[in-house]
Amino acid sequence: MNFIRQNLPESWEKAATELKMKTELITRLHANVPRIYKNKYHYKEGMNYIRGVFRASCDIIYLVEATDIDKEKWELLNNKIKEYEYQCA
Repeated sequence: MNFIRQNLPESWEKAATELKMKTELITRLHANVPRIYKNKYHYKEGMNYIRGVFRASCDIIYLVEATDIDKEKWELLNNKIKEYEYQCA
C-alpha cells in the first residue's frame, strides 16, 4: 500500500485529494492486486501490476475493486483525472 501511495500519478492524487477519497482509492487499488503478489516473494510482480494499472487508459472504475461502490462519485473522480491530464498535456 505504501508503494501505491508513493507512486500515485499526480493527476490521480490531485483529483482524489480534492474529492476526499484518496485513502479509498489506495485501498481499492490494493484490494485489486492478486493475492499471490502480496507476499515477500512476489512483491515485485505486484509493483509491476500496479505500474500497469497506472499506465492504463481506461476508466478508473475498471481498475479498482468495485464491490459496494458509489458509481457517481467514482465517475466524478474519473472525469477530474481526465481533466487534469488534459490540462497538463
